[in-house]
Amino acid sequence: MTFLNISKKISYAILFLLPFFFIPNSVISPVMNQKALLLVLIILSLGFFTVAAIKNKEIKINMGLSQKLVLGFLIATIISLFVAGQVWQGYWGYPMQSDSLFCFILFSSLFFLFSNVFNENNRENAYRSFTIGAFTLGIIYLFQIFLGSRLEWKAILPGNEESAIIFSLGLIFAINCIFKNFNFKKNNLLQVLFASIFSFVFVIMLYLMGIKLGWFLAAVGAFFIFWKGMQKRKFDFNYPEPFISFLLTVFFLANFLLPLNDLPILKPFVYSEPVITYSQSFDIIKKSFDSPQELFFGTGPASFPYNFSLHKGESFSAMDEIPTHPNSAFLLILNNFGIIGSILFLSIFVLFVWKAIRFMMKEENNNNENLLFISASLILFLSLIFYRFSFIITSLFFIFLGLYFSQEKRMELSGVKNIVFKASLSVFSLFLILNLYFFAQYEAEKNYQNFLILSNTESKFKEIFMEEPISLLETSVKLFDNADYSIYLSRAYLSRAISYNDQYFNANVESDAEGKNDLSISYMKKAEESAKKATNLNPKNFFAWENLGMIYEDIEKIDVSKKGEAVRAYKKAEELAPFNYEIYVLRGRKLEKDGDTKEALVLYKRALELKPDFVKLEEVIKSLEN
Repeated sequence: MTFLNISKKISYAILFLLPFFFIPNSVISPVMNQKALLLVLIILSLGFFTVAAIKNKEIKINMGLSQKLVLGFLIATIISLFVAGQVWQGYWGYPMQSDSLFCFILFSSLFFLFSNVFNENNRENAYRSFTIGAFTLGIIYLFQIFLGSRLEWKAILPGNEESAIIFSLGLIFAINCIFKNFNFKKNNLLQVLFASIFSFVFVIMLYLMGIKLGWFLAAVGAFFIFWKGMQKRKFDFNYPEPFISFLLTVFFLANFLLPLNDLPILKPFVYSEPVITYSQSFDIIKKSFDSPQELFFGTGPASFPYNFSLHKGESFSAMDEIPTHPNSAFLLILNNFGIIGSILFLSIFVLFVWKAIRFMMKEENNNNENLLFISASLILFLSLIFYRFSFIITSLFFIFLGLYFSQEKRMELSGVKNIVFKASLSVFSLFLILNLYFFAQYEAEKNYQNFLILSNTESKFKEIFMEEPISLLETSVKLFDNADYSIYLSRAYLSRAISYNDQYFNANVESDAEGKNDLSISYMKKAEESAKKATNLNPKNFFAWENLGMIYEDIEKIDVSKKGEAVRAYKKAEELAPFNYEIYVLRGRKLEKDGDTKEALVLYKRALELKPDFVKLEEVIKSLEN
């Protein structure tokens, strides 16, 4: 087996595993597990492809306009990262974020691999691998619905919307397989049987998902199968292939248009992010473009949560969770990478549409399978327009777009061009290996999630700041710089400091009391350092500043030299999240304690404007006014 074939086999594995990959009983989010899977498999596949390229004296490579546009888009994301200034945060992002530069490097790598490893003769096998993976996802879902609770087995799988998109893609391939073998010869019966079973499962799963977008995307795919049948039969509608595929298109559209009730069977198994509308998303993004620099280059990768906190307006004042992405993936690209990044991204799709229309307008088409990849790429692009940014869906978009462009004529490299390409490919492969540092973030997140589980366990509630939980957070902070880890560690240290301070006043022996006092002061310093570190790591994170204020508020009780620091931290948090009522309550409470009831009353009233149903706060205001 050649190195190129090994690279191809690994690429098959990517398509098979990506739809359903999960780790049983894992505390890590599905997004982070998907990142880990792709990083490892891309490094392996690209590594073998690089070795194959180096071994050959001359190599044919797909370096057409599509490759150049994807490379240009990647360069635009890198420029946005450095222009925005949040380099560390923008490169890695938070665990649940899919729009960090690290993720876009993976997406671009997928496009390069699948457009070069495959060609028009074997790319259908790649789609087949994905369809088998999608079928496996359906079986796991069915098992979890009907037997999971009885067997106390639960898998953290893609959400309803993501799964509906995956099932619609699988359904189109299965239906295409049936029509491809429509003559029902004996040697094709087995393929037709399997394709029919797959189609049935995919339709059932689309009903169970209860997501209308899935039916719409299935209708789009079925239309291309109908068009393919019409081309095959010289646009004679009396043949069975075009007629039946037309009926399927109408059936899928009917499921999309009719007021069918959603079946929320799977809702308890799925994490759902806060949802905001298109107009709200666009309004936040528009307000974020304060300068020409931000208009052209965006606010940087993984920056939407900060823009949301700053510009969300009063309608979101009581929202508990901050969404990591806007309502549409395209709006996210506009937010992160500005007009330049958005134009380059749209240019990739415009090129695809132009080539697809030219292909469909031909009267004679020897490669009707091309329509299969046109429909898949279009389905995934529409998903990016109508659905929030998703790691798995964006990965599939770049994969299928790469498979579509894999039919392009390859460029034969020789001489200096060959040397430059091989050197560039080798450097990029080594750079990807350096990204294995991601697993430091992975391990740190695992410790952090275990800490949260431990701190929420009732039986251990009184002991949450004993050695085991604190050591988990300390390990997370050592492994990877993340503001959240430092925030919670500062709280753990502060709790320990207060505990030792209480023991100091209750100690019977003077020497023992001195020891408790020293420990209390030591942990206070650690709490302050950790809280400050969180603000340094992520200065745009209002929660880090809010936490610093709360830490100083407690430290002031023991160390009077820190007086005033809490109010300054709260003011900074207020600048970053002016529509968050909690910050006004916290600063107002602190000023009230300090005796400044007049200013406290102003802040309380502002908090009540943002959260009118805050009854307890209304009572406090009336009490102060009287």
